Amino acid sequence: MTTPTADAVWGIRWEVPVLPDNDPVVPVQPQQPDLPYDEPYLGEWEAYNTAITQWYADIVALAAMHPEWWKPTVTTFSSEAAARSELVGKQEINAGNPFTRNTELVWSAPTVWTATE
Repeated sequence: MTTPTADAVWGIRWEVPVLPDNDPVVPVQPQQPDLPYDEPYLGEWEAYNTAITQWYADIVALAAMHPEWWKPTVTTFSSEAAARSELVGKQEINAGNPFTRNTELVWSAPTVWTATE
């Protein structure tokens, strides 16, 4: 493992599932009713709540079966101390969340952008 440089960029990296577009294995998300949440529409809202709960369970199960869907994402911070402080909160908030995994502290050399024509 290499040692971070003084100008290192610090961050928190974790993985999230990215559902593929136009894949027949991914169920279509139920649409929320465009109705007031009031009588006489409570039956429609109950049906939606049942459908969205089942959709959520199906997505969680599919994400667990498809490791290729999991992609890293990173949030950067101004300092190592800030990243370390936020890491604890991020891990606590996402404990038990089936849509996040492998949360860790990371660092990188600063990005150097090069103009092109």
